[in-house]
Amino acid sequence: MKTKSITILVICLTVISLMSFKNESKNSESTKPNPKDIIEKINVLIEDYESKGYEGGIYVSSYGKGRTLFSEDYFSANNAIDKKTIFGIASVNKTLTSAAIFTLIEKGKIELNTTLGIVFENVPNDKKNITIEQLLTHTSGIADDFIMEGEVDAEKARKLLFKEKLLFKPSEGFQYSSDTFNLLAMVIENVSGMPYEMFVRKNVLLPLEMKNTFFWEEVANKKIKDFKIASFENPIPDSWKKRNWGFIGSGGIFLTLEDLSKVADIFNTDSKVLTKESIDEMVSPIMDFNSRSMGKIGIAKGCFKGYNNESLLEYISSGTEDNGHNAIVIYFPEKNLKIAVLSNKLKTKEGGTVSKEIAKDIYELFKQEQWLKK
Repeated sequence: MKTKSITILVICLTVISLMSFKNESKNSESTKPNPKDIIEKINVLIEDYESKGYEGGIYVSSYGKGRTLFSEDYFSANNAIDKKTIFGIASVNKTLTSAAIFTLIEKGKIELNTTLGIVFENVPNDKKNITIEQLLTHTSGIADDFIMEGEVDAEKARKLLFKEKLLFKPSEGFQYSSDTFNLLAMVIENVSGMPYEMFVRKNVLLPLEMKNTFFWEEVANKKIKDFKIASFENPIPDSWKKRNWGFIGSGGIFLTLEDLSKVADIFNTDSKVLTKESIDEMVSPIMDFNSRSMGKIGIAKGCFKGYNNESLLEYISSGTEDNGHNAIVIYFPEKNLKIAVLSNKLKTKEGGTVSKEIAKDIYELFKQEQWLKK
């Protein structure tokens, strides 16, 4: 009799346990992030921005365990912007330049500690020991005054830059500088023996399948068949209308929304652009900085490390042009989640950069919908 009672008790406990497990599974399923929910909310968000005059494109995607969880692109109805519209990406170009530098490092052509005195002739004493790493991290002491703008000859442009006084001794300060990335483009040309554009296309753009990406000279000379340029808020300066060292390496690239999203793949070892060791080095911050639009960020090599989500890695590349074009890419490698935004309207009514504000709002939606949990 005692044995029978124990058996019944065990069966009851087992049934209760199974029912409890079933309920927990149900609850777990109900709290699992739903792609349809996030897509619907992004649509509402875009409609709100469009009502405020937003023009541009937004791309979001997430992949997991060999399958696409979702992949969506959105284009504003204003001004008939679509998949064939190209935008200037400004300083997002710096991420491409950095990736190109790291391919040279992987080929054994240069190192992060290679100095300007090794790469170029006739470098002034105060600048000859500046390293590739210092140029990549804005710690070289070189100012950001666009001293080479309009100059088409690399050697003449370099002389103009080398005449400038350093703001501080290398590694003893920080000054965000586009001029340093123009100089890095010259490093790429000197070391590789190829024009910057050709080297970047062969070693970065083609492996990423960025087939709808154009350099400014191609855009200016209308070598962009079947594509249209998003309108500008402000006129293009004459100095931009020909290839010159005021922007090579730091800006001057135009691309479609789809190609902007592929910039994030630089940080993905599956893209076959860089090794994991190079990616880890590239995204390793040398210092932290408080940005009004992006919060706390880490200054890395041609990109930023985000700290908005404490549990996940976050890499950022962004840029703005005076003509109104602006862009941002945010990538969460552990979730294989991308957010890419392009716009030709620079500022919101509140004064923020349009692409950054939209990306921030989309990020918050993902956070609310539990997508950004480990």
